[in-house]
Amino acid sequence: MATQLHIGFSKDISGCGILAGPPFYCGGSGMTTALCMTGPASLISVTVLEQKIKYYRLLDKIDDPVNIEGDPVYVFSGIYDKVAYPGVVKLNEQLYSRLGAMVKTNFDMPAHHGFPTENFGAKCSTLNTANYINNCNFNLAYDMLNHLSGGNLTKPPVNSKTPLVGQMLMFDQNAFMNFPLSLAAEENAKLSMSEWIKNSMYLYTPEDWDWPTSGLF
Repeated sequence: MATQLHIGFSKDISGCGILAGPPFYCGGSGMTTALCMTGPASLISVTVLEQKIKYYRLLDKIDDPVNIEGDPVYVFSGIYDKVAYPGVVKLNEQLYSRLGAMVKTNFDMPAHHGFPTENFGAKCSTLNTANYINNCNFNLAYDMLNHLSGGNLTKPPVNSKTPLVGQMLMFDQNAFMNFPLSLAAEENAKLSMSEWIKNSMYLYTPEDWDWPTSGLF
């Protein structure tokens, strides 16, 4: 997801926040998608993943990974996560370190598979399938974005509220749901992926975003 985009388009994307996700090409390294998420991590070779990146570059299918050198990368995995096995998520640190990125990790939080906040969501250690947001008394959004932007952000006070004055754009994701045969062949894979990738996706654009919105989707 995030790491696929970053490594694939590293000329244009200068950082990456990986929240409980497997490393680049994990699902194509001889493992099924399910095993890539649940491990064991010992079955995934970081060297093979690195070689695949170099191979794709030789085929001109991805940008030159030299662009990743010095990029800020943030990797999070909760210790109680049973959806994306922490041992697999931690392989991101090894892979990105080999590529020369500036990696910050967050592996010690007693969290399940979800997005940690300071004051909203279900109990930190539970799997909140309603919205995957967990109250962990920690502002992960700030911690991640602060690292990605160079460490100069001001942390907002707890319980502060900032009005959303931008635009919420909706676009159709059907064009991205043509699953490859290798994935569709897995038992119930397409049904499972459809539960995660909805037909419509929303993109929030702040008020001062001066890019044209027409023609993007």
